[in-house]
Amino acid sequence: AEPTMLASKLNEEAGELAAARGREQVVWEAADLLYFTLTTLALNGLELAAVKAELAQLIDPVFMPRPLLQVEALPREPTGRR
Repeated sequence: AEPTMLASKLNEEAGELAAARGREQVVWEAADLLYFTLTTLALNGLELAAVKAELAQLIDPVFMPRPLLQVEALPREPTGRR
């Protein structure tokens, strides 16, 4: 991809996301912007993990997503209490 064209697409998609209204349009435009963002990362030999690590430095850890653990059932005592 030509750097000037890629920069133009990033600007275009960011503007479209900013102007988007409604769930469907916001999701569509966010996907477009993310696609060109991932393309930029790949062209620079980077992965999304690098962005996540940078965000971890900027955002208080309490706001970072945590892994979810799915359990079949909550542990219970014989009385049914936890």
